[in-house]
Amino acid sequence: MELKELYSIAKEQLMQVFEDARDFRLEQVEYDEKEKIWEIVVSFVTKNIDRADSVVSPLAKVVLPFERLYKKVVIDDNKKMKAFYIYERV
Repeated sequence: MELKELYSIAKEQLMQVFEDARDFRLEQVEYDEKEKIWEIVVSFVTKNIDRADSVVSPLAKVVLPFERLYKKVVIDDNKKMKAFYIYERV
């Protein structure tokens, strides 16, 4: 499978869950020969739903209205998304 195809599958599936997502980026790709699956990491920007609406202190951490999320997506050889997971950058 080509990278562009993997990216398109992941983006299409994630956009169904994260409707306001934008600025998608392909971050990482790995094929597991034993399991016959592709593991890819995709990031995108979405509204920051955890942001505070009021400032408690001038020294409070600045919270932006948008955040970049990273998801690990598992796609099988039949081009079906099998799972997606929270992906924490190290």
